[in-house]
Amino acid sequence: MTIYYLLLVLASVCFAGQFVFTKLYQKNTTQTLITTFVMLTIASSVGALLFLCINGFKLEVSKVSLLYAVAFAVVMVPYYIISVKVLSLGSVAIYSMFMMFGGMLV
Repeated sequence: MTIYYLLLVLASVCFAGQFVFTKLYQKNTTQTLITTFVMLTIASSVGALLFLCINGFKLEVSKVSLLYAVAFAVVMVPYYIISVKVLSLGSVAIYSMFMMFGGMLV
């Protein structure tokens, strides 16, 4: 049971770290479409590397997994672009509100 609390705290720290990384990146770069895609590529690469580590560096591709990957990309690319734009316009509180409203819609 204690491990679940530890995982919950770790997830919260990682979620907050994502906000901090995004704000630092925005502060040190001018926001263009290219810099947004570079940041998203770096963040997605880190996520992909973590999933590869969890799976023991084994990669299996099927038709269904490829279909899900394409569907995920179609949904997430606009989501990330909107997220970066919202964070560039306001604070983390506004971004959190955006995330909560999006979660309620889903």
